[in-house]
Amino acid sequence: EAWRGVFFDHLIKAERVICPSAFVASVIEEYYAGVATCTWPHPEVISSALTAHRPMSQSRIKVAVVGALSVIKGYDLLASTIRHSEEADLPIDFAIIGTTAKPLPKSTRALVTGPYQNELLPHILLRERPDCFLFLSQVPETYSYTLPACLATRLPIGALPSGAVEERLAAG
Repeated sequence: EAWRGVFFDHLIKAERVICPSAFVASVIEEYYAGVATCTWPHPEVISSALTAHRPMSQSRIKVAVVGALSVIKGYDLLASTIRHSEEADLPIDFAIIGTTAKPLPKSTRALVTGPYQNELLPHILLRERPDCFLFLSQVPETYSYTLPACLATRLPIGALPSGAVEERLAAG
């Protein structure tokens, strides 16, 4: 409450408070009654090369998780999903396109590509050729910088229902 109090006087005087999603606007409005919010999503530049649709592989499915994977971004859930797919001998492989906060348990089904520059993400997605994407954040996101590139592929996206990711997927 003390932290929010520091910003209330500043925000209440603003002509408008720009929020990247309706979710963020609802959080601001909940904690700062009377603040005039305006939803204005970040501009998204999407490579046209990503929009070529291709059918899922018939023999194995490659699931991509894009971004820096920490505990709050779903590290534990992904680790248990990989473990379950191995134990059940499911035909699923995982590509973590980015980094992990800690090493994943040893697996023949999961590859971590490592850090990347944002402008190279469309090329990495073309190289990795996933069949679908997972967003496993354990907390509501205010925005997702990786979601536009995944949406551009027109491949299926699975996500936990919360925050801006849910909002943006529901809109599409």
